[in-house]
Amino acid sequence: MLEGAVITSDTDETDRAGVHLCGLRVTRKLGMVFREQDTSDFGVDAQAESKRDGHPTGRLVGLQIKTGPSWFEDPCEGGWKFRPEKKHISYWLNHALPIYLLLVDLDTEAIYWQEISERTLQAGPRGGILGGVINEYHRAA
Repeated sequence: MLEGAVITSDTDETDRAGVHLCGLRVTRKLGMVFREQDTSDFGVDAQAESKRDGHPTGRLVGLQIKTGPSWFEDPCEGGWKFRPEKKHISYWLNHALPIYLLLVDLDTEAIYWQEISERTLQAGPRGGILGGVINEYHRAA
């Protein structure tokens, strides 16, 4: 082993792959600006900014990106249940930007998304359940 080498976990590698896939899709397929949060975050992994005529508009959304098979283990009608902690719900609902949850399936390269809002959250034991992550942005055919 190389002396001083940084060791990363499988979870970290999975998370990084999901962020990179989202960045690629947001940039190449949606034509938006993708800005990853380089510092420790508290529930917002990146921002996406729309462009008009090739120029950024100043209209941003926050992205909470979750990657890996564990996020697809609680199916419900129309998608999967996402069970955030109360502290994150409060943060997202009070954030200056609209926040979107992106669930990433690396095996199929599918990205499923749902807005996080009072309309999409349901009461749950940990504070809330975002049910039915139904909107899919799949790899280009």
